[in-house]
Amino acid sequence: MRQAIEIEPDNAQTQTLLAQLINQQHAEAETLLNTGKLDEASTLLHSADRLITEFTLADSLKRQVSLESALGQAQRKQALAPEPETPETPATTAATITAPEPTPDTNAPTADTDNLTRAREAIDYGNLSRGDDRSDSAIAYLSPLLEKTPNHPEALALLEKVVDAQQEAASTHLRKRDTEKARTALNDSQTLIGKYQLDKRVEAQIALEKRYRETLAMGIFTPALNPKRRLRLRSSQKNRLNQNLLRRHL
Repeated sequence: MRQAIEIEPDNAQTQTLLAQLINQQHAEAETLLNTGKLDEASTLLHSADRLITEFTLADSLKRQVSLESALGQAQRKQALAPEPETPETPATTAATITAPEPTPDTNAPTADTDNLTRAREAIDYGNLSRGDDRSDSAIAYLSPLLEKTPNHPEALALLEKVVDAQQEAASTHLRKRDTEKARTALNDSQTLIGKYQLDKRVEAQIALEKRYRETLAMGIFTPALNPKRRLRLRSSQKNRLNQNLLRRHL
């Protein structure tokens, strides 16, 4: 199938078969999720995600994001589930020792506020999913907050800003016909949309995926030649053509 796609990427029959394959993977992943087999479901969704990304199958993206969201939710629920308690052996001697009451963690709110502040700075620097010498990435600061409090309102608002910035970057790269950087930005935003169930950003993601596919269909690949280099290339091609014509006449 891969060879068929490489030969005729826009062949309708090939695209239909590929969509059917991904639908089968999605159906199987959904069954695995319902039966609690999260690792197997994760492997299958990862495989489907590679196909969707490689062949720009925007029509399959919405279900992929929905299943990734369900997987993430199930994994978080599993991680928070209490471990089974082992039965205690009744004490035969010594008096019962009263355990000291836990001291409240007074530093927690301060740490949360600090992470939010650093996340805002990282967004201002443009460090969305990757950091530099100025700061770590915004995601690195927001992830601990969202793991502890999945519905943290301020962290979710900043996370949406990160996705918006990633999608805007993808749009900018597509306007410049830089498909490589656009693909990186789209992968980053798709990961966050699926992991944190940002349903309001799905439609914009699908629209960008379609634009990406259309750009590839035009045969334009990154990086686009600058005007001066394009003129030099055309001039060189004309010279070679003239030389070939002269040889034929001689």
